[in-house]
Amino acid sequence: MPLTRKGTFYVFLILLLLLGGAGYYLYNETGSFDISRIWKRWTGEAEEASRGPMGDAEVRAAILETILKSPELRSQGIEVVVTEKTVTIMGNVETPMQRATLEQLASGLAGTRQLNMTVGVRAATVAIPSAASSDTDARLPREVEFALYKTDAFDVKTLKVSSQDRTIHLAGTVRNLAEKLLAERIARDVPDVRAVQNDLEVLK
Repeated sequence: MPLTRKGTFYVFLILLLLLGGAGYYLYNETGSFDISRIWKRWTGEAEEASRGPMGDAEVRAAILETILKSPELRSQGIEVVVTEKTVTIMGNVETPMQRATLEQLASGLAGTRQLNMTVGVRAATVAIPSAASSDTDARLPREVEFALYKTDAFDVKTLKVSSQDRTIHLAGTVRNLAEKLLAERIARDVPDVRAVQNDLEVLK
């Protein structure tokens, strides 16, 4: 059914009101009647927001987040302080590579004006045998030799027994393979022996 002139007028008025309301809303949202901005807002297209440099709290949060995500760094007890865009990282790490990773991360963040790295690299620790361990290593060879002697199956004069970190080293010669295997088993059964290195040679 064709619209009358009056009906057409009402339809036009309704459309005008709708467009006017939409324009007013978009003006309030965008601050102008820029057609491209209004179109993006109306169609739901995301408008790229220009981000400025990160603030102190954001820089610190970004560094801490990366540290926590790294299995190697999160257990190192690293402290991060950011004051007026100056980043200070303190603590100790295990390797120079970990220190370089921290430095690269902090210096690459927008908002970092100055970087102070007071991160040291821990020296590799060398295990020093305790007095108790030395006493045990001095005692064990005698006990192993006595255990071998009691079996009356070996000529202990052809055997050399030593100990380091409770690991018994068997050297020398035996008459057959059975003696070699028996010597290892007897040495393992001696209290405080942790392992046996059997380098006994079978006489041909």
